[in-house]
Amino acid sequence: MKTFRWLVTVIMVAGVAHAADRRDGGLHGELRKMCDPVCELHAQDGAFSLLIETYRQFQSYQIETDYQMRLQAARGLSEDRGSLVIESSSKGMQTLREYIFSLAKQERDLRFEKLQTQCANFNSAYACVRKTDENYIGEKVPNTASQCDAAQKLRDYCVINPGTLGKGEIRKAGCIPVSTVLLDAPTVAPDPDRLIESCE
Repeated sequence: MKTFRWLVTVIMVAGVAHAADRRDGGLHGELRKMCDPVCELHAQDGAFSLLIETYRQFQSYQIETDYQMRLQAARGLSEDRGSLVIESSSKGMQTLREYIFSLAKQERDLRFEKLQTQCANFNSAYACVRKTDENYIGEKVPNTASQCDAAQKLRDYCVINPGTLGKGEIRKAGCIPVSTVLLDAPTVAPDPDRLIESCE
């Protein structure tokens, strides 16, 4: 969770810095004049889709990691690990492992469903706020937020590893693949009973 907060902070700081630059005079001031409210909404769509997709992929990675750890623990069940009643090669132990595998898969599926429901609700909430923005500018602007585009962009990103200050490695920042903290898992159907009402 700490890593995700760091990613969100970086995105927010970048957005604030970009907004501050555009308030400056000169060339930045001219660029602001060129980006009308419609342009602003499209930029907002892109930022939102990137943020929500980062959230989805980060949570997907956590869910899948937990699932694999449960499977690994179930495969390691033996007398050495506390199974003193059931022999590790017995039919009872095999049945127990299969039961644990089944429970782990059900848990993973439910967590993915909950995650997709949350993302769908975030999108609905964003659409409501965006509609207010459209009413303010007095113009209907097509929503350009795209989960697929955001997922494609994330493939080109990397996670900055700044090094350890105590070891004097702070200046040796490295770049590790984004796949170490994100997982572009297939989306599942959200829980219809937990979806919030759309503004449309």
